[in-house]
Parts: sequence; structure tokens; C-alpha cells
Amino acid sequence: MTLTTGRFLRAGLVVLAGSMVGIMSPLVLFYGDLFPGGVPTLEGQYVFKDIILIAAGLVVAASSLGAPLAVHDA
Repeated sequence: MTLTTGRFLRAGLVVLAGSMVGIMSPLVLFYGDLFPGGVPTLEGQYVFKDIILIAAGLVVAASSLGAPLAVHDA
């Protein structure tokens, strides 16, 4: 709720960072079980989802802490 409303945003980002450390721990602890033969299992797909959530959290953190967002022409 803090990321969507903007209230207590910094506290929400700290909680998000702490939870992502715990959520991403199976990637280190159980890599062989998540990606047997290099193909992700259902649990491995949840790890990919969490990587997307981390990227979105980094964008929100950067914009809330004052980093300018720039669009570069291709």
C-alpha cells in the first residue's frame, strides 16, 4: 500500500528490501532444485517474478529519493 499511495514510502521501501532478501534466498540455497537442467520449475518462475518486483521497487526508490528519470532516444 505504501508504494501505491506514497504514504510512508521510505519505510515501505525498507520493508520491501528486507523481504526481498528472504524471498531471494532460495536462489542461493536451492538453485539446483529451482532450475534442474537449466529449465525453471514452478518455484523458479516465482523467483523470476520476484526479480521483476525488485526492479520495480528500485525504480520507485530512485524516483522517491530524487533521482532524475531520463528517457534516451534510440
